[in-house]
Amino acid sequence: TAHPEAFRLVMHSTHAPRPALARAAQPLIDATAVLTGPEESLEAARFVTAWLTGFISMELSGSFRLGGDVDRAFAYGLEALYEGLAR
Repeated sequence: TAHPEAFRLVMHSTHAPRPALARAAQPLIDATAVLTGPEESLEAARFVTAWLTGFISMELSGSFRLGGDVDRAFAYGLEALYEGLAR
């Protein structure tokens, strides 16, 4: 079950303490470090977060109205992210 309000709360919270944000981000930073190396892992994590946030925001607002398979588009995007980061 989707929880769109939970997504909005997480992405728009300005009150989370910095240590909590760092703990929440660490798994993604670790995952991107595998692809990019530790020196670019934060930038890569921000890139992935921005893409996911945009895609999810568009999905929640009903912006994918041109037809086609949205799940396929999501998989395509993930593959493109992976390929780009693993260069």
